Amino acid sequence: MAKADGVPGADESRGRCVSCGFLATHGIHDATLHEVGLTGRETGRIGGSGLHCFRQAAPLLQEIRDATVGPNGRRIQTEEVIVSVLRRDRNCSKWCLYESGQSAEKHLERLQMIQLEEERKAHDLRLAAMERDSRQSAEKIQADSLEIAKAVKGFTTKWTYAAFAVAIAILIFTALTYFGIKP
Repeated sequence: MAKADGVPGADESRGRCVSCGFLATHGIHDATLHEVGLTGRETGRIGGSGLHCFRQAAPLLQEIRDATVGPNGRRIQTEEVIVSVLRRDRNCSKWCLYESGQSAEKHLERLQMIQLEEERKAHDLRLAAMERDSRQSAEKIQADSLEIAKAVKGFTTKWTYAAFAVAIAILIFTALTYFGIKP
């Protein structure tokens, strides 16, 4: 199942070089990396001086060299080998879906932006959870404080009445004793 733009679908080719944005070729006269277009990915006709994984996840040139000799010592055509190596299922953790017209550097920038955005979202979720927990703790503390205040108020009120009653009793006893009246 291929996508409309010719790149194999992400589900069926995830982890394969053929659909990875980090697949590049070295320039013939310089060390710069160039995009491997759709035609090169599908046919194995690659320009430049050789295939390269921009993230260095696979030694593509070595794999192609090793695979050019097929069973029974027969040499396999290079394009067939290239297609075979590119379609190999690697389950690559560094894989990034190829977008036609984008260099490997642009794919890396896009991937880093996506990762940064995911980290930001995860950070926001952690902050929201911390805020929620903090709010719940504050509400519990407030409820506990109110309960303690009610208990203290009741306790204080009872002791105030008791202290007042004792004071009046002492006052009456003192007055009776002062005036010579025996209680």
